[in-house]
Amino acid sequence: MTAEALVSLLEAELDASRALAETLEAQRRALLEPEPAVLSALTDRLAGQFGHLSALLQMRWDAAEPAPALDAQEAALLREARLVQARIAGLAQFNQELLADRLAYVGVILGALTPDSTPPGYRAGGSPRRAPGALARSA
Repeated sequence: MTAEALVSLLEAELDASRALAETLEAQRRALLEPEPAVLSALTDRLAGQFGHLSALLQMRWDAAEPAPALDAQEAALLREARLVQARIAGLAQFNQELLADRLAYVGVILGALTPDSTPPGYRAGGSPRRAPGALARSA
């Protein structure tokens, strides 16, 4: 791969990473201030952006069979891309935790509203209800 092609690929990767980070931040805001329509649109956008970034990363990995020596510009672009991608990982983890909290909250509400019809995993505490008189037996 030529130096120009590598710089172009790294710049595209960096642009895609920045766009993905911005979308993840928008998703975080939408999770904190419940906006279902916005959240749905962001989820669709994220799927495409993750796919695009993955394809760019795969192109760079495939092209760099023998790892070429990087000049200062290429090394700086690569460092910046890695920093943005580390930020993406942190944002994605935080958003995943927010989503898990929302799902747990929904489970508690479902358990409170319909305790007899709520599946065990969605009850507050997550344990199934036992019929009166049913005893756990230990051996």
